Amino acid sequence: MHLSHGTWVAPPWRQRTGLGLGKREAEERMFDPGLFVVVTGSGHCSTTQSIRRFVGRYRATAIRTPVRAEQELRESDGWMGMLIAEDVVESTIFELLEVARGRSPMIPVAIMLSDAGAAKIPAHVERLMAPLQPTQLTHFIQHAIAQEMIPCRASVDALVAFALRHNLTIRESEVLSAAIAGIDRQTYLEATGIAENTRKRQVRSLLRKCGHSGVERAAISVLREGVLRAARNFPEAAADGRAAVAL
Repeated sequence: MHLSHGTWVAPPWRQRTGLGLGKREAEERMFDPGLFVVVTGSGHCSTTQSIRRFVGRYRATAIRTPVRAEQELRESDGWMGMLIAEDVVESTIFELLEVARGRSPMIPVAIMLSDAGAAKIPAHVERLMAPLQPTQLTHFIQHAIAQEMIPCRASVDALVAFALRHNLTIRESEVLSAAIAGIDRQTYLEATGIAENTRKRQVRSLLRKCGHSGVERAAISVLREGVLRAARNFPEAAADGRAAVAL
């Protein structure tokens, strides 16, 4: 295991196989909280307010039209996640997605639907059934936060599945994402602005739910699952990773 003062440190193989960001870039993203965007379409959408209640230190904003969203996206550094109202799906949504994927290839995107078969859904876009439930928003936000620090689809999927399996909160999954990214405790505290005791409570709750003895063990479990997922598509690249996470 790669440990430093009790903190999970990303092993060299993770950088070689592309299973995460470099530590410095991950830390920079921690100090610059991303933006969630809700493309509301022609009607009023209450989802923006719902997201703001969930995302904590991250930001959320509403944009009415896909054309305006596309303009703002081109002028930005990219977004953490994008939720799209149903009535804009079949207009210019494909052009907006093309721009979004060009800036952030793995940006989480979800479309809010009242009827599961009502619209043509592009590839790698999640369906969220209206009215949105807290569990749906939690899952989407966990995905986006993990993606900010671990830009590997297999590893992110593994973390989100782990969070869902163990019923982790958004904050608990953020702690685990930071651990996988190699962000140390002090940097995490400074970036999030939370108190040491608050983080300790989050860690205790996380470990109680998943049954691991430490955050580093939970991180190894997620990384192992991510390597196995990646191996299905890239068996040669994942071979080194499988050896590195074997205990």
